[in-house]
Amino acid sequence: MINKTAMICFWILSRIVIDSWPSFFYNNPVEYFNFPRLHTAFFIVYFLLNINLITIKKNRQLVFLMCLSPLAILVSGIYNGIEIYKFQILIYWIYFFAAMLFFLRFGKRIDFIFIMKCLAMSFLFVVFMQMYYVFVEGMAVHHNLLRTAGGFDHVTKTSEYAFFALLASMMLYFAERKGMWLFFLLAALVSLGLSGYRTMWLATLVFLLPSQFLGTTRRKVRLGILVSCFLVFVFLYWDFVFLVYNDLFLVVNNVKEVFDFNNINYDSLMSGRVFIWKYLIYKVGQLGPIGFLFGMGPLASTDILGLYAHNEFISSYSETGLLGVAAYSFFCAYLFWICFKNKNIYLFSLVVSFVVYSFGTMPMRHVVYLFFFCFYFTFFYLKLHREKGFGDFSLKSVPDLRL
Repeated sequence: MINKTAMICFWILSRIVIDSWPSFFYNNPVEYFNFPRLHTAFFIVYFLLNINLITIKKNRQLVFLMCLSPLAILVSGIYNGIEIYKFQILIYWIYFFAAMLFFLRFGKRIDFIFIMKCLAMSFLFVVFMQMYYVFVEGMAVHHNLLRTAGGFDHVTKTSEYAFFALLASMMLYFAERKGMWLFFLLAALVSLGLSGYRTMWLATLVFLLPSQFLGTTRRKVRLGILVSCFLVFVFLYWDFVFLVYNDLFLVVNNVKEVFDFNNINYDSLMSGRVFIWKYLIYKVGQLGPIGFLFGMGPLASTDILGLYAHNEFISSYSETGLLGVAAYSFFCAYLFWICFKNKNIYLFSLVVSFVVYSFGTMPMRHVVYLFFFCFYFTFFYLKLHREKGFGDFSLKSVPDLRL
C-alpha cells in the first residue's frame, strides 16, 4: 500500500518542479496531454480510488453541496448547446471533490507536520527562482506594478504557493517553537511581497487577522501583529502611494460608477475587473427569465471577452445563471456553518480567506489552490488548536460534517 504522506509530498515536489519551468512543461505539441494535465489526471484517479462509500456517507451533505455546482454547469451547458470541450471545467470540481474526500478519509493517518515541513523547505526553491529573476534577470514589470513570478508563468501560482507555505510556517513555528520556522515565515512573506498579487495579499490578511487575534496566546499575538502590520504596509503601499495603480482608492471614490449599469465602458477599476463584472451581469440580463436561470453556458466570459471573470460568484452567475451562483453560495455558507459548529478559528479564517479570494479571482480553477485548501481544511478540522500549545492536538474520529 502506497504511503499517503509520501504521495502528498510527491505531489508538492513534482508540482513545484512542473510549475517553475512553464516553458518546458506547459508548451507541449499535443495540447491536451502536457505534463500539468497528466499530473492532475494522475492524482484525480489516485484520489478517487482511495475514496470509499463510508466517507461519502458520513459527509453526504458536503458531497451533495459540492455536486450542485457541477450539476448546474451540466444543465447550463446542455441548455445553451455548447461544445463538449467546454465541459472541461468540470475537471476542477472533480479534482476538488476527490481531494477533499481523500484528506477527510485519511486525515488521521497523514503526517501533516511532516508534509508542512516538506512544503516549507521545498518552497525555498520558489523563493530562489524569484530572487534569480529579481537580481539576475531584472525585476519584472506588469501593468506598472512591480511583480515577479520567478520561473512561474504567472504571479498567481507563485503567490498561492507563498500563501500556503506561510500557513505551514506558522503552524510549524507554533508546534515546534523553533526559530528556523520563523525563517520560512519571513521567506513566504517576502515571496508574497515580490509577487505583487494584491488579491492574495488581501486573502492572506483576512486569514491572519482573525486567526491571530481571536483566542490566541500573547506570544502568538505578537507574531500576528508583526505579520499583519507587514501585510497592511505592503497593501497600502502599493494601492495608495503609487497613484498609477491605486485601484482600491479609485473604487472607494467611484462607488456610483461601479453600480452604474447604464455606463459599461472599459475602466481600470480593480485592474479592469469592474468592467468585466458589469458587462457579464449586463449580458445575462439581456437573456430574459430563462437565461437568468441558466446563464450563458460554461466558459461564456472567455468567449465574450477573452478573459475569465476574476470572480467565482460573477462567473457562476454569468455561466450557469441563478442556479450556479446559488449552488456556489450554498457551498460557501455550509463551510462557514462547519466553522461555527466546531468553534474553530483557524478553520474560519481559512474559509474567510477562500471566499475573499473568490471575489478577486477563480480559486475553483487553480489546481494548486484546490489541493492545499483541501489539505488545510482537513488539518484545521481534525487537529483543533488548544491554548496550552499548538503541538497538543485533539484528534477526532472519522470526520462527520453533517448538520
